Amino acid sequence: MPLAQRPARRAMKDEAERPFWISFADLMTALMVLFLVVMGVALLAITNDVTEREKQEEQHRKDVEAIFDRLVEAAARHDGIQVDRSRRVIEFGDRARFGFNKSSLAIEQEIVLRRFVPEIIDLADSSLGRKVMKRVVIEGYADRTGSYLSNLNLSL
Repeated sequence: MPLAQRPARRAMKDEAERPFWISFADLMTALMVLFLVVMGVALLAITNDVTEREKQEEQHRKDVEAIFDRLVEAAARHDGIQVDRSRRVIEFGDRARFGFNKSSLAIEQEIVLRRFVPEIIDLADSSLGRKVMKRVVIEGYADRTGSYLSNLNLSL
């Protein structure tokens, strides 16, 4: 047989099934699993931080309510003084109203204020007050009669 037919060279079946390199799909799957683990840990850390902050805010709100409860009790002992929780204001009303063109209060007004203000200071100086109260702002206004400078001098 001069020209004997040689069988054609066939690739081995195992060569295609056992590649030397990791397939691209397997590599992407491993990266996706790693990404999911990292994101899960990050989300868990963030949620713990948020819940802790919410607990602190709730405790602060309770402390503010406790201070206002004490302020309401103190204001109830004095006539004409009211506490407005919604605006977070202590209203003195006529107890702190100055007469026209005067820079001093009437005797009755002074007595009420001299009794009430130390209670506010004691509350602010308590452990709860130090934690919640940062400052006390006293606001007033002048009437429209008179010049700006005369009203400013009365305010001083």
